[in-house]
Amino acid sequence: MAQQSETTEKVVTKYDKKIKERKEREAKDKRDQKIAKIVGISIVAVIVLAIAASIGLSVAKKNKAVNSPYIKVGNYDVSKVEFDFYYNSLVSNYINSYGTMISYMGLDTTRPFDEQNYSEEMTWKDFFDKMTVQQILELKACKDDAAAKGFEYDTEEDVKTFTEGVASKAKEDGVSVADFYKKNFGEYASEKNLESYIRETFLVDAYLSKLVDDNMPSEDEISSYYEENKQDYDLVDYRLFLSTPEIGEDDSDEVKEAAIATARENADALADEIKGGADFEEAAAKYEESESEEEDAHLLTDMTYGYVSSVYSDWLYTDGRSEGDTEVFADEENNRFYVIQFVDRRVPEDVNTTIGTTLSSNAVNEYKEELTKNYETKDVAGELRSVVFE
Repeated sequence: MAQQSETTEKVVTKYDKKIKERKEREAKDKRDQKIAKIVGISIVAVIVLAIAASIGLSVAKKNKAVNSPYIKVGNYDVSKVEFDFYYNSLVSNYINSYGTMISYMGLDTTRPFDEQNYSEEMTWKDFFDKMTVQQILELKACKDDAAAKGFEYDTEEDVKTFTEGVASKAKEDGVSVADFYKKNFGEYASEKNLESYIRETFLVDAYLSKLVDDNMPSEDEISSYYEENKQDYDLVDYRLFLSTPEIGEDDSDEVKEAAIATARENADALADEIKGGADFEEAAAKYEESESEEEDAHLLTDMTYGYVSSVYSDWLYTDGRSEGDTEVFADEENNRFYVIQFVDRRVPEDVNTTIGTTLSSNAVNEYKEELTKNYETKDVAGELRSVVFE
């Protein structure tokens, strides 16, 4: 019967690979944090299909988009130009963040968003519209709050960085700056008519950063939170061997049961050898069809509780677990058996910063939620579905 080692944590490894791919791509692509907050570094070209940019717009239609209210947020009249700016920025960042995972989420970026269902009630267009309205709502509420608190921030450097970044990206894409704005921020967008929204975005971003700093918890609060939630933050290293039966679709129940029993026996035998003092890698090699040239081929490092299989995660994170502890775990549903050897559990070096930022951000989000309760939103132009304003 074939035995194999598992080099990734999840039983279903495709999902993990996609998540890892997305994170690596995000870390590589973030060359300019200021621009990324609004534009998204890798602008997804297919978004243009969903935007449905128009050619030869009438002067009247353009004036209406620039000067007439599209939606109303509190006392603010939001034009189509402003709405499109936030909508397209949000869509770009959303798709760029999830990358190739988007298709697994049911979104085809080559088709119009209003022709694809996000849920029974909403299309993907509705979903993005709803997120955009909420984003504008929070931005206006925070802008007013910043003004009421006397907060001031010079956006000149940020705007300069942004415009230079746009010019650079437009050059890379082989298009004019004017065309870049239209393709990525809406059919009526231009550097001039977006400037006030860009400044507003940076102002609010700076204000929110200040709120996060102001709400940073004390060291005692962070320590207390960690003690109550250490399982969510600690990292573990461990060795893993996966023993699986080789079962054919046409095999009888007796043959299947025998194969499963053999897989279990092999897992138990390997665990007994390791508990008896055998080296994990050397012992595991005897139960594999081919030897791996990789050193510590069965070692998994820096694993978090959320990424560890629930079959053995609680065992790994049990207080008092010692290096070398070895156990066999059965995944009855999938007819597979894990041989797990604990190596190490430790606290990440940046755990205090992570927890502090998390707690502070949560407090700021609650504060934003309270601010927005005093603002009403209205579909002035009547072009958005009612579900967006629920």
